[in-house]
Amino acid sequence: MELPTLSVCVPNYNHGRYLPEALEAILSQSYQPLEVIVGDDASTDNSAEIMRAYEKKNPVIRLVWNEKNIGTNANANKLLELTKGEYVFEAAADDKALPGFFEKSMRMLAQHPEAGLCSALTQFIDETGTDLKRSGLNPLHRTGSRFLAPKDVRFILLKHGPWFHGNTVIYRRKALVDAGGFHPELRSYSDAFIDKVIALRHGA
Repeated sequence: MELPTLSVCVPNYNHGRYLPEALEAILSQSYQPLEVIVGDDASTDNSAEIMRAYEKKNPVIRLVWNEKNIGTNANANKLLELTKGEYVFEAAADDKALPGFFEKSMRMLAQHPEAGLCSALTQFIDETGTDLKRSGLNPLHRTGSRFLAPKDVRFILLKHGPWFHGNTVIYRRKALVDAGGFHPELRSYSDAFIDKVIALRHGA
């Protein structure tokens, strides 16, 4: 099965100490993205040095610089506008994508092109990588991987609440753009909001 193309965006602000691990996890995936766009939001740490080093040895990486800090959501939207892939993953600069994440997600999305997004589970770790044994499980997670039509999404949201783990969501680019991207005024709730909108419109 030929898989669709994926653009990875990495908004960064002063996460230099996590960037190498985050980028290595992306670059070592079994399914390789079309591009990895790293956008620095006027960091004051060593992020720039790390980003330039990765760009030099990885042609898939493209760097974008903000002269002044514009905030995470505005930065994410700026990077979204630059993407060329059919799907988009907004990676947090302090997260690590586990092996096989891209390939499994993209296979699911290829099987269900009508879906607006795909999400997976999160393992919560501290800054040393230690598993915190925290669970964000929703009853839906016990049913395994499957496609949910918009009516199913509505039923599950009303009965159990959201199941999306925002740092694992891969969006169909057009669905995300049509929904308006990430709304800066919603701050840390912007991805939770847009995930529901897209899933209710297109399924997940």
